[in-house]
Amino acid sequence: MIWLRAGAVVLATGGGGQVYAQTTNPALSTGDGVAMAWRAGAQLRDLEFVQFHPTALTQPGAPRFLISEAVRGEGAHLIDAEGRRFAFDYHPAGELAPRDVVSRAIFDHLQKTSSDPASAHVWLDLRPIPAETIRRRFPNIIQVCQQWGVDVFQAPIPVAPAAHYWMGGITADSLSRTTIPALYAVGETASTGVHGANRLASNSLLECLVFGAQLAALEVPPPEAETAPMPNLDNSTPTEINLSALDLAQIIEWRHRLARLIWRSAGICREQAGMEQAITQVETWRAEFAALSVSQALLAGMHSNSTLALSNSEPKALRQWGELRNLLDIAMLMLKSAAFRGVMRLLQEYRIDLKGKKAVVIGRSILVGKPLALMLLAEDATVTIAHSRSQDLTAIARDADILVAAVGRTNLITAEMVKPDAVVVDVGINRVVNPETGKGRLVGDVEFESVRDVAAWITPVPGGIGPMTVTMLLDNTVWSYRQWCVAGREK
Repeated sequence: MIWLRAGAVVLATGGGGQVYAQTTNPALSTGDGVAMAWRAGAQLRDLEFVQFHPTALTQPGAPRFLISEAVRGEGAHLIDAEGRRFAFDYHPAGELAPRDVVSRAIFDHLQKTSSDPASAHVWLDLRPIPAETIRRRFPNIIQVCQQWGVDVFQAPIPVAPAAHYWMGGITADSLSRTTIPALYAVGETASTGVHGANRLASNSLLECLVFGAQLAALEVPPPEAETAPMPNLDNSTPTEINLSALDLAQIIEWRHRLARLIWRSAGICREQAGMEQAITQVETWRAEFAALSVSQALLAGMHSNSTLALSNSEPKALRQWGELRNLLDIAMLMLKSAAFRGVMRLLQEYRIDLKGKKAVVIGRSILVGKPLALMLLAEDATVTIAHSRSQDLTAIARDADILVAAVGRTNLITAEMVKPDAVVVDVGINRVVNPETGKGRLVGDVEFESVRDVAAWITPVPGGIGPMTVTMLLDNTVWSYRQWCVAGREK
């Protein structure tokens, strides 16, 4: 590892699909550019927005090759291990339902029927399509499946949903400029905003053709004064760092377990409790990874601009170390982005202007309370974080315009705390607050189309809390996420 000084740096490292157990992305898509930019202080956005394709080839040793949706359009059937067309359990259109609905249907069906959903699959049967139509329309699919031992004319194709495209990434403008001077991002590693939350088909060509072409007019800013001398690469002796076989085996194991964890917790269907547990686990792994002797040596060498060499018989050892470091970082960032988007979505739904408003967050949790406070501060609100055991909790909360109860703190809210026009947000607990009793009414069996329906369902109670009081989960829904998956509702 050597250091080179550059007038400008362009990050074109692709997506981060390898953070998932199932992905169509190549092996090198480990979120390297996003993780590096984040550690350098660049702004990121929309990291929770990942597109999943419903039918990727799932054959041992084979890449997750996309089986086109046109196959189902021609009449192919999705079947389970018993040969049943299960997609009709989730949507009247069955296999012809929208891409997101089909992905959720397969994911949920595997959760119910498989002991290991992260590696399980269903089947896509092309045999209902006339053989001549298959040969004319899908020659590439025939060829790839034959390469991996599947004869589409004789047997169904094993398929499962897979992470396909990452809309989030490094915030970049129309000229690919990031928030760090002289740092540019292009392609899937950038978040330009042109894809929204779920891109349409081949719109990713925008990233390659339009934004890529604009780099030809890149204007490199004049270099800033050197703050630190670069090492003399001609005369320097590399610092030798050893990666033990035990540490390498641990790195490989962590990567395998991480991909399965993120697939379960931040994949197609997301639940608040699962995301919280995953955040805790990923933070533990990050700490354990940083404590490895090889991590400490490599990071110390990086900070000192030393030239480094890894003295290890495994030629890919340094790459495996670096990729896991980046995967752990983007996993943590994706989970937190998904977990906390719901609060801002809720406030935006009601057109609540946060600027200058007084917000009180009850609960000082590192995972919930403090990140919520930072998000509210970013919207120019004045924020107080109140300890749940504070003796002055009522006095602190009484004048709040927005009162946020972090996970497990809803029962602390009383009528005396809430002024008539306040907004009360119950984060992570599927219940509606009754300020008379300080207790919640469970609503787990009630389904709602939107947060507005929840507000209409709530009966105003003494103490001033009325229709603005809503309940929500951190996964941006107000009904059971499992019910949402089954019903196939769109967000």
